[in-house]
Amino acid sequence: GLFFQGYLSKQMNLIVLLKKLGYQTSWISNQSGWGKGDRAIVLLSQLCNNNRFTDARIDNDGANSGLHYDEEVLEHFDKVLRENPNTSKFIVLHLMGCHFDYEKRYPAARTIFTSPAPIKTHANAEREQNILNSYDNAMAYHDSIVNEIVLKFNDYGRDKNAALVFLSDHGEELYENRIHAGHSFPPTKETADIPYFTVLSPGFSKNYPHIEKMMKQRQNTAYSTENNFYTLIHLLNLDSKKYRNKILRKSLFSPYYDSLSIRFVMGLEYNKISS
Repeated sequence: GLFFQGYLSKQMNLIVLLKKLGYQTSWISNQSGWGKGDRAIVLLSQLCNNNRFTDARIDNDGANSGLHYDEEVLEHFDKVLRENPNTSKFIVLHLMGCHFDYEKRYPAARTIFTSPAPIKTHANAEREQNILNSYDNAMAYHDSIVNEIVLKFNDYGRDKNAALVFLSDHGEELYENRIHAGHSFPPTKETADIPYFTVLSPGFSKNYPHIEKMMKQRQNTAYSTENNFYTLIHLLNLDSKKYRNKILRKSLFSPYYDSLSIRFVMGLEYNKISS
C-alpha cells in the first residue's frame, strides 16, 4: 500500500500519477522481484520509466537466496541521480536489508561480531548465538549502506528541493519471547514496529519550514505505512480538492494528522498484537 491510495481499493497509483506530472520514475532493487510472492513489486517496477534488478535470475523463487549485497544498488543510484539533471525524479531503492538468512546479507570481510551475543532468555544454544551475531553483522552492514545513500542524497540535493524517506516493511523477531528468528504470521510487536525517518535537503527545509517543524514534532507519533501514499503526496506538495481532507488527516507531516486512528498489521489491530 506504499504507493496506492487506500489499503485495498488501490484507486490511485503514485508512480503513474508522477509520470503524468513529468517526473522521471526509477526502481532500483536488490531483491529478485521474480518469485511467486513478488508479482506486485514487478508490476510496480515496470510502471517506472526505468527499473533495475541486481538479481537477474528471473522466474526463480530461490533467487533471493543469492549473495547480492545491497552495495550493488549504489552505482545505479548514482547514475539515476546524475542523468537528466533538470528533470524532477522519484526514485525507489528496494534493499535486501536484513532479511533471513542473515549471514547472506553482508560480505564475510565485513564481519564484526563473532563472540557470544548478550544472552536472551530464548537464545542460549550455539546456533541461536550464531544467528544473533549474523543479524548484528547484517545490521551493521545495512546501516553503512543506508549511510552511503544518505550521503549521496545530501550531495545531490544540496541545491535542490529534495526529500528522502526511509522505512522497512517489517521488523525481525530474535528470540525475545520464544525460540524463533525472522518474521511470520501472526505478527508480534517486534516484527510490527519498524524504523521510519526522513531527510530534507537545505532547499526543501528553506522552502517548506512548516514540514520540517512537523517532522520534529512527530518523532514519537503513532503511524502506519498504510498512510504513506498521503505522506508522500504531502511531501511532493501535490494538492487535490477531492482528496485534500484525506491528505490533511493521513499525512504524518500535516498539522491535522489523525494519530488516534486504528492501525492494522497483516489484518490485525496493532494495539491487540502481543510481544
